[in-house]
Amino acid sequence: MNPYKEKVIFKDGASFLGFRRRNHKYSFVWHIHPEFEIVFLLKGHGTRYIGNSVMEYDSSELVFIPPGVPHSWVSGDGSGENDAYVVHFDADCFGQDWFCNNELSLVKDLMTSDSAVLIEDCKGAEEIFENLITSRGLKKVAHFFELLHFILESDGKSLGSFRSEEGKVNNKLDRVITYLNDNYKKEINAQMVAEALSMSPYQLRSLFNKYTNKTVLQYINELRVFEACRLMQNEQYTISYLASMAGFNNLSYFNRIFLKVTGMTPREYRKTFCP
Repeated sequence: MNPYKEKVIFKDGASFLGFRRRNHKYSFVWHIHPEFEIVFLLKGHGTRYIGNSVMEYDSSELVFIPPGVPHSWVSGDGSGENDAYVVHFDADCFGQDWFCNNELSLVKDLMTSDSAVLIEDCKGAEEIFENLITSRGLKKVAHFFELLHFILESDGKSLGSFRSEEGKVNNKLDRVITYLNDNYKKEINAQMVAEALSMSPYQLRSLFNKYTNKTVLQYINELRVFEACRLMQNEQYTISYLASMAGFNNLSYFNRIFLKVTGMTPREYRKTFCP
């Protein structure tokens, strides 16, 4: 199954779209669109899927997503309603190759990157987003460029991507990612995934490693670990019980993989993030 192709609707004559999405609970909707997207999360926590990246998200983080990179957010248990600012814009919103002008040359790397960017130190971002969505005319445009400047000046981390050389989503890998997200809690391995998707094991390994730089098992384990992190919010679940619910059938293996992915033992993680 391919990702849902979301249609972003701009107001007539608008160069970009900015809005605040309040009181929203995210479920897994694996989707793409040809526009850039900037998301600033004010409230909420859960799991963030961007290309080949699977990570927990928390409040006060900003993510810049290039066109054609599949993504989804999934709210965690007990996270309540999420609150986020969202901005969409086209690559040619101010004319073709506008970001190649001398004054905007620093924007070029951002606009031509295949990888999403995560910014965790977002001090001052809320005011920029609020000004952007409430202002009009030249002031609105000025705040848009202020937002781009904020992203460029921040210490961002590169996140996931999987687009083909032609800049389009790789449909075969897309099917694999979707299948794994639907089935990671079951007892599956690369051989079973390949058979289910009518691929040879070699094709699957080659494709997955090329675009994600991970093995299928690494990706499955990441999905399971972050599901376990989500389940830890329920203090009634024992470590062994939530490990089995997340798809691990061996507790010592779960403990080892959890430490590798998060840098903490499950008990350390629960003590730190799930008081």
